[in-house]
Formats: sequence, structure tokens, C-alpha cells
Amino acid sequence: MIKINLLEEKKPFKMPIILGIDFSQINLRLVAAAIIISYLPETFIYPDWEEERKKEEVNIKRLNKSLKKLKRVIRKNSKAKLELEAFNKQVEILRERKNYVTQIVNLRSNPRKLLERLARNTPTDLWFEYLKIDGDRNIEILGSAFSYKDIGDFIISANESQFFGKTLSLTDSSTKKEKIQGTAINVEKYKIEGKIQNF
Repeated sequence: MIKINLLEEKKPFKMPIILGIDFSQINLRLVAAAIIISYLPETFIYPDWEEERKKEEVNIKRLNKSLKKLKRVIRKNSKAKLELEAFNKQVEILRERKNYVTQIVNLRSNPRKLLERLARNTPTDLWFEYLKIDGDRNIEILGSAFSYKDIGDFIISANESQFFGKTLSLTDSSTKKEKIQGTAINVEKYKIEGKIQNF
């Protein structure tokens, strides 16, 4: 004998798919755990942060009070600040004037002693035709002599003085015939250059 069950069999409930999400695949235990964990900071961490925030607010209030006091002091001393700035400007002006005076004193040098020394060291058979001292204390002497020995003696004695510091040297020389009192004589033309160390 065959028994037939004519009662309709119930189908299991299937979660719907909304926006491509299959809710039957979601693990409800994990979702519940995530929700519980998200509330943990509120109960444990946020109260600590609140205490720190209150401490920092107290610090900020204290610093604001000291800032106000300092601003009052600055306002009271603003006149002193202007006076100090004016004083500093005067100091700068005086420094510039001092530099100008120093430059003028350095430029104002009298070569009298140097020229006396050159005149005393000049041999009798040597003479100057041109002497130039420029602003950088360079000296140039052009002249003539009857012999190279006179030129050498002059350079040696001039370099021994305190004025040149052994910087004088012969930079050019040549021999030319000149008539002196009707007689043709060999004359040594020279050019001496150097630097003046002090006047």
C-alpha cells in the first residue's frame, strides 16, 4: 500500500538580498561583538580623556591670566621700548660716524717722512723723474742712474726702512745713450714698484 502525503511541505525562510547584500551570509554573533566593542571606549577611555581635557583647560586659563599680566606690563613699558629704539638708532649713527672718522684718519697720511728717507737713501748718481703713490699705498718710481749698482744700492737701502717692508723691486730697466754736457753717456732707465706698509 502506498501512502501519499498530500499536505504541502513548508519551505525554509530565506533572507532577502538587498542592494547586493545577502543577509543570510552575515554572522550575527560577530556583528553583536562589534557593537559591544564599539561601546567600550565610551565606558573606559572617554572618561580618562575628559579628565585630561579638564586639566588642560585649567592650564590654558592659567596661561591666559599670565599673558594678560604680561600684556599690561608691555603696555606700561611701551614708552621705554621707544626710548630704547631711539637709543639704538643713535648708537648705530655713532658707529657709522666712527667708521667715517677712522677712514678719514687712515686716508689722511703725510708721506713727508717717507720722502725724506727716500731722499737720504738716494745715491748721488741716481735721480727720480716720476714718483707716484696711489690710494692703495702702491708706489711707483721712474728715473735714471749712471749704473745698475746705484739702482740696486737704492732699492736695498729703501727696503731696509720701516716704510716698505722689503716690497720694493725693479720691474723694468733699459740702457739709453744721453748727451750730458756735450758727451754721450750710457744712462740706465729704471722703474721701481712696491707697497708702502706704513707712513
